[in-house]
Amino acid sequence: MDVVSFYTGEGAYKDFADKLRRSCERLGITPHIEQLPSTGVWAHNNSKKPAFVLRKLVELKRPIVWCDADCEIIEFPTLLDKPAFDLGVYNWAADPDGGTLDPNCKLLQ
Repeated sequence: MDVVSFYTGEGAYKDFADKLRRSCERLGITPHIEQLPSTGVWAHNNSKKPAFVLRKLVELKRPIVWCDADCEIIEFPTLLDKPAFDLGVYNWAADPDGGTLDPNCKLLQ
């Protein structure tokens, strides 16, 4: 399994990315975490994710798992070990703004 992520040099993101990298390595997951130049605007930095994920898919030529740099993997995600599907997850409970659920989003029950 390969985890991909990026961070910018602002704030504590490098420290978070290092923690993500260590958690991957501890579980035998290959991390591909890069520092990218900041645009100076959080939303613009965030908008780099799709192009980064595409670049990693083309570069690695195998399935990947995206994690934000401020995540940590606590245990091996067996659900994602050899999936026959695409999966996206968002932690609504951790969103400080509360988030708004897209009515077109299909939720797994």
